[in-house]
Amino acid sequence: MGVEDNYFQISDLDANTTFYDWVSKENSDIIEKLNLIAVYGASAGSDNIVTTVGSTGNSYDSGDIVVDLAKTITGITISGDLRLLANLIIGGTTAESIVSSVNGITGAVTLAGITGATGGAGGTGETPDPIYISDNHLINSAFDIWQRGSSFTGTGSIYFSDRWARFVDSNTITDQIITTSLIERYEFAASGITNSSQTTVLGDPVYYTSINMGLSSGVSADAHFIGIENRIEGGDSFFGEDMIVDGYVKTSGLTGATLDIYLRRNTNGSTYSTELFSDTVLAGTADWTPFLVNHTGVSTGVSFDVDGYTAVGIKLNNLPTGQTLDVAYVRAISTQGVTITASPYRPKIDPEHELIRCSRYYQRSYELAESAGDITLTGTTPTWSSIRFVTTPANEYWYTFPVKMRKEPTVTFYSPSSGVENDGFNKSSGLDIRLSSGTIGYLSESRVHAAGVDTLAVYPDPKGIRWDLLSGVVVFDDIFVHYIADADFSI
Repeated sequence: MGVEDNYFQISDLDANTTFYDWVSKENSDIIEKLNLIAVYGASAGSDNIVTTVGSTGNSYDSGDIVVDLAKTITGITISGDLRLLANLIIGGTTAESIVSSVNGITGAVTLAGITGATGGAGGTGETPDPIYISDNHLINSAFDIWQRGSSFTGTGSIYFSDRWARFVDSNTITDQIITTSLIERYEFAASGITNSSQTTVLGDPVYYTSINMGLSSGVSADAHFIGIENRIEGGDSFFGEDMIVDGYVKTSGLTGATLDIYLRRNTNGSTYSTELFSDTVLAGTADWTPFLVNHTGVSTGVSFDVDGYTAVGIKLNNLPTGQTLDVAYVRAISTQGVTITASPYRPKIDPEHELIRCSRYYQRSYELAESAGDITLTGTTPTWSSIRFVTTPANEYWYTFPVKMRKEPTVTFYSPSSGVENDGFNKSSGLDIRLSSGTIGYLSESRVHAAGVDTLAVYPDPKGIRWDLLSGVVVFDDIFVHYIADADFSI
């Protein structure tokens, strides 16, 4: 039904109809469709119209319709989305707390912690400009994606959770400052984990990162650099801006340990400079503790090339051997000159969306729960995680990545049948390609593979991979293979 149905229309106006005739209508006089509209305290006089909501009315010029709402409206419940089809204006030097809680949860949406600049003051009769802050700049901010694994040892620089790296500078490596190191993924709700029943980390993250890193005693922290950092594409990120970094930490036994928030700007994949925030995060509680650090006037003027990036990280100082630092849901937000004293609303992150964003830098065919070299067969049938192609007379196949990568990646590939690197699974023969020599395929053609000869060659591109089948196949063979493509920044 639509507006063409007269049952839902007011009859046409005519030359004898007055405006007063319409504004004085009672609900009983209005057609059924309009009876769905609630009218509060509406009245009309001979020379003015007064509409009031919850209070006594005022007189206005003839022809005006005025709705006056009090600044505070109580007793209203919003069950769906709240949409503002106009500007949300926050005036004054201290913003009013527009929303204090959602579903009884306080702290997540409070705006009262915003102080400082509020934009232009405006002229007489104008409203000051609103305050703006950016979205979170970090990818995989809540540690949802771990394509490389869930536990990492060693003492050098490594990637662990996607977009996150443990960075150790050359002085630290030379002087062998790290005595022990273990980085692991933990799940908040998992049983058997200390303080696993969390209620204070807003945004409901699933995972957090646990760091156990011993440092040699008697070494000046100023001379060495050990941090965990999230790497943002582009060496010019945050130039000249003000920003905050916020997150959650939980520690065990780290008496005297401190954490510094930093920007590390890498200009070409190897040369870098570091900019420390002025405030230090104190580590010393066994409960999840939020932190928020402001930084004013990020430096500018650094040139960079295609491999340049900006890392936002946490520098680790004075960590006793055998003790842990746990980190959850870290964000970097540009604040446009505003000082933030309380963390803005923290939304729940969609892991599927984060995986897509991470895939620009590192992607693979395996499921998240699978590891490189895993056997992914159900009986003799490959699972959906491996990629499939059928050989042609040209013996080549083009595979398009689900996400275009940052640059040409380094590609490794594995058989889903055996996990052997640099080989695939020939389902038509029921064997890995390198083992298929002597078996018979389409039109009784014999497969041939010489020992020591490659079975597949790969030619990567940011958009995908060209596979050349070199031996051990015949036309119409059904081939399955796993791949890992790495276009991340140099570690």
